[in-house]
Amino acid sequence: MVRERAQAGHRGAAALLADWRVDDPSVTEAARELTDTVLAEPVGTVRSSYSMGNTAQRCAAFLAACTDAQATPEDDKKSITRLRERVAAHLLLWAEDRNDMADRRSSAIRALSILAESLPVPVRTDMFERLMTLYQDPGEHPVDTFERRSLHPLSRFKIDTGGDWRLPAEILHAAAVFATTTEQAIRVEQHLLPQLTRPERKRGQGWLQARTVLALDHLAPAQTSLIATHPSQFLRQTAVICWGRAAHRDPDLARVFAEDSNTGVRHNLAHTLTELPPDERPRYQSITERLRTDNSARVRQAAAHIP
Repeated sequence: MVRERAQAGHRGAAALLADWRVDDPSVTEAARELTDTVLAEPVGTVRSSYSMGNTAQRCAAFLAACTDAQATPEDDKKSITRLRERVAAHLLLWAEDRNDMADRRSSAIRALSILAESLPVPVRTDMFERLMTLYQDPGEHPVDTFERRSLHPLSRFKIDTGGDWRLPAEILHAAAVFATTTEQAIRVEQHLLPQLTRPERKRGQGWLQARTVLALDHLAPAQTSLIATHPSQFLRQTAVICWGRAAHRDPDLARVFAEDSNTGVRHNLAHTLTELPPDERPRYQSITERLRTDNSARVRQAAAHIP
């Protein structure tokens, strides 16, 4: 049904197929159309007006779902692989563009992160280095400067879109996604860990930090004992996932997670316990019984699947 609607020209249905990573001609067609729009976005020029939206992210999502399965040698220059690299290169230039506003640059970086896993390792390595350089000095558009100054305690009015913290945070998250070696992951972690010792200043900051920790975990295992009791619920939820992935788990942390006040943490714990090796499960029997009688129906439902 969804595929039929997508092939009939319904863009929402095609977007759903892209989210499901279904390689369909409708997804490829939408990806090519959006690619033209993104590549036409001017970069490095001073403008009097700027458009806002999520076109770049939608383009990246479509491109990530496509393959070149039906391509011919004559299509090489327009292959999905080539288009991904062209769009990624343009998005990075957009992110580096100090003539653009922080919010739009953040959007370009989010789109770039979506494409990371589908890019060749040499391309990822080059982009990782550029992202790390950008993180050190992202620059500031006059609009962002005006916004930052409006946040002064004595200012008569305030404008706060989060650009002062979101752009660096998005850059660091993108660098984590683009990392392909342990050494690269550790470099990102060295910038991230000091931030985790400070309280969350803005709404959404903890969520983005948690995503960064999760992206690094497969190369540089997270220090779950440090974030298991973090003030941010998102970091605590991530701590459970990283704890479950670890080669060696501290059983005492399971009790900490089970007693957490956040439902998401306890739900993640229940889901993680279902995936533990059979020989490990007996040591968490008391934790399992506690989760099966949890106050949250969502947690109880997840715990019911623990063998």
